[in-house]
Amino acid sequence: MAEKKKGFDLAAALGPVPNLGTDTDDREQLKYIPLGLLHPDPDNFYRLDGLEELAGNIELIGLQQPLRVRPDPEHEGEYIVVSGHRRRAAIELLVNEGKAAFGQVPCLIDGHQESDAMRKLRLIFANSSTRKLTSAELSQQAVDVEKLLYQLQAEGTEFPGRMRDHVAEVCQTTKSKLARLKVIRDSLIPKWAEEWETGVLNESAAYELSRIEPEDQEQWYLGWLQSGKADRYLVGWHIETYREYLETMDEKGCYYDSGKCVRQDIRRRERARDGRCYTCCYQCTNQTTCADACTLAKISAKERAARKSEYDAEMGRKKAEREAQQAENKKFALSGWKRLGIAMQVAGLDGEGGKYLHNSLDWGSVEDIAEFDSLLAGTPPKNTFWGDEHPLDNVPVEDIIRMANDFKVSVDYLMGRTDNPTMLSAEPVTVTGPATDKPQWIPGDQRPQQDGYYLIKIQLEDENTLTLTGYYNKYEAKWEHPSDGGQIPYPVIGWYPIPQDEED
Repeated sequence: MAEKKKGFDLAAALGPVPNLGTDTDDREQLKYIPLGLLHPDPDNFYRLDGLEELAGNIELIGLQQPLRVRPDPEHEGEYIVVSGHRRRAAIELLVNEGKAAFGQVPCLIDGHQESDAMRKLRLIFANSSTRKLTSAELSQQAVDVEKLLYQLQAEGTEFPGRMRDHVAEVCQTTKSKLARLKVIRDSLIPKWAEEWETGVLNESAAYELSRIEPEDQEQWYLGWLQSGKADRYLVGWHIETYREYLETMDEKGCYYDSGKCVRQDIRRRERARDGRCYTCCYQCTNQTTCADACTLAKISAKERAARKSEYDAEMGRKKAEREAQQAENKKFALSGWKRLGIAMQVAGLDGEGGKYLHNSLDWGSVEDIAEFDSLLAGTPPKNTFWGDEHPLDNVPVEDIIRMANDFKVSVDYLMGRTDNPTMLSAEPVTVTGPATDKPQWIPGDQRPQQDGYYLIKIQLEDENTLTLTGYYNKYEAKWEHPSDGGQIPYPVIGWYPIPQDEED
């Protein structure tokens, strides 16, 4: 098995090598090479736009930066361009115009012995900073980079941290940008994907389209064709309004009957094509002439009123159930945040919890730290979506374990399966204190006579209790946290000694 290269610095490996000498070792060599011996790299993803302007600039002030090339393994004495494809094409344009003086091209010959995957990664990394890619090109580049990184990993290179961080590093973009592009890439139907790849559909509109069902994307596409491919159909907020309309229509159902609207497919189609089907057929002024009008809208006024009353009662019941469930979900979510906050306080992170979640676990942005602190204290901030879900929902297992280790609590405690963070029995089996008929907690106002570790119960601000391990400092007469010596900020209401063998 190949030996793994631990502590691998990807950015350093992808960066340019500064040696510009003419030695014959593995360093780069500066050499003038005939243009005819320089060939584009078939693996390079590049666009040859603005060549006339670049050629004019080279003719006026000369080539300011040499091309980077490597020997062509299939043709001796010839080279493949690693970086500088547009410069090579611009020089070729000048030579074709009869300016033969540009036929000898200054090049840096890359003599590095590296794997095919690393060479391709260096090529992508170099080009990422020299030209602006469309969002579709960046998305495809991210897919290619991820494959190359996994190939390097299979060859023995060990990357610290998450793979998505390294993909963003090579593509020189943000993780959130790549996540957004992945949603587009995975969910956009082929017709719209083609328009996105050709630049007709911008990223904002592509993202909004990718968030609706494929059949609704199809209807929007047909509406776009019907409109003569009007630009207003390809605006992100326009598509977002359509998506919100569909969600509202699905939620409301039919005014006069149970289940979904019986003309829902027609309403979706017409709304996507800017038709009149914004509302129920009964509320539409064209219900008497429209061939697609719902028959339920044409029933008698008395029957309609009865059905409407039943509908309103049913919708009221569903709304009440939904709001009760939402309240229960928020209550459960807040209890999870409070539990996490208590664990942080005991670990000595009081007031630093939000920063810990952002820096250590990559949660949210810097602007979210204040909201995290509020939630950890048991107070959900206004206008936030963080408090709607339990903080450990969808958190990878390795991150939960890391938090438990950092806070010196059990995973069961973080997940709410126990109120004892140390996972020790709350009922002592043996006691080395005042004689009693049976084992019992010693009141907190009776301080221990010796320094040492004790199982203690503390009284929290919300009148709940928490059981954990504490260290009693006899000379300062205070309870301390075992990990860092910080004073435990809550009153100790009970304790009993940990037997010496368990303490060891």
